[in-house]
Amino acid sequence: MKKIGFMFYGDTQEEASPVVEAPQIDTPTKSLVKIHFPESGRDLSYYNDRFTLAKGDVVYVSGKMAGEAGVVVSVSTKFRIHTADYQKVIAKLDLEFHGDFIRLQDKMVSLDDVCITPAKFESWVIPPVEEKKKKDEDEDPDEIISGEGYTIDLNNIEACEDLTEAIGHRAIDYCMEGRVRYLSIQGGKGCAFVEGTKWYRVDFRYEDGLVTDLFCDCPYPGLCKHAVAVVLNLRMLSKQPEMKMDSDFVALDRWLFWKLASRSDKISV
Repeated sequence: MKKIGFMFYGDTQEEASPVVEAPQIDTPTKSLVKIHFPESGRDLSYYNDRFTLAKGDVVYVSGKMAGEAGVVVSVSTKFRIHTADYQKVIAKLDLEFHGDFIRLQDKMVSLDDVCITPAKFESWVIPPVEEKKKKDEDEDPDEIISGEGYTIDLNNIEACEDLTEAIGHRAIDYCMEGRVRYLSIQGGKGCAFVEGTKWYRVDFRYEDGLVTDLFCDCPYPGLCKHAVAVVLNLRMLSKQPEMKMDSDFVALDRWLFWKLASRSDKISV
């Protein structure tokens, strides 16, 4: 078992001053930035007016490269452009996190606390969607409506009456392929992200080996392979002697863990 600690560069904290100071407001610096997209190997320029960017920052953009994270390779504040000629930077990723991690099977697990929250992980892998004006102002808003969630006993998954044999086999394939990229439990509330044809979120409750209120946001009308794969991962982790399932933890796919860590020079191993 190898423990890995993360530390972050920055100023050391000083004793709090009794003088109340005005909060610092980070005013975005307008810039023209060149961004490298590792997956496609392309370098393209974008206009930025939302963030203060520096070389090495990881961002999402609008336009044809929307959905692929890019790395800022240069920033220029000396420019004059027609904004209609440029797509824009729409999100800056906060890749900083800290904690002690151990490797358990195909996961990197922190048993200290949930140092990578579901919201933070979601911002890393799911690009933001820019708001679009409604075509019809009378259009009904999109709502999330939940019924009764699924219940599965970790010690007897096969006994779940909602689990079909076909879904069980496909869930095992997902586990073998490491598609459950993120899994956390905090205060009995669990969340996972599964990579399929797109990213899917699975929410649940956990207590004493029982998974309840199990939901996945995929369109499948029954107990799906994504949710079952998450439960199988939970059972795998529960069998590891280092795990304490009654405590908060976060587990990240080992390959994705190192990929994310390599994107930021603010993390040292």
